[in-house]
Amino acid sequence: MKYLLPCECGKKVEVSPAQAGGTVFCPCGKTLSVPRLKTLRELESVDSHEEKRLSEGMSPRAAVLFLGGLVVLFAVVLLVYFGQGKPIPPAKILETDIIERQIEQFSLLETYQVWEAAQRGVTTKRSFDEVYERAIRDYWIRVGVSGAVLLVGLIVVGVGLSLPKSGDAQKG
Repeated sequence: MKYLLPCECGKKVEVSPAQAGGTVFCPCGKTLSVPRLKTLRELESVDSHEEKRLSEGMSPRAAVLFLGGLVVLFAVVLLVYFGQGKPIPPAKILETDIIERQIEQFSLLETYQVWEAAQRGVTTKRSFDEVYERAIRDYWIRVGVSGAVLLVGLIVVGVGLSLPKSGDAQKG
């Protein structure tokens, strides 16, 4: 069993029963007299101090920093995920050499189906532009929302960093 011997500076020095009646040094530099065994047992034990510290849980500063870190991590994952799905402009989709290579690989039935679709006017340049514009708008909305989530996470981290450390709050 170990005990916590308080110093005038506010720190507590860990001592064992074997040190009873002797002296120890506090990290602040002061020499402390360890009381006799009977008085030593009246001091706070290390076990009870650890239980109290664990029961207090996470400090508000640590909790806010943890939450902010999670939000930032989530936003970065979103940005990476959405950043890879940028739509391809129609000009690259409609390059004629790509179309010719694909048509050459079509079966007779597939070629006929493409010809029927072209007759109906399904694949006009205008419809490709409208689809692309909608897709690029949706892409930027997703990236913008991810960026806003990242900004919120960074603000939460900033607030967490501005909170006093748990030791500072007890001193002040």
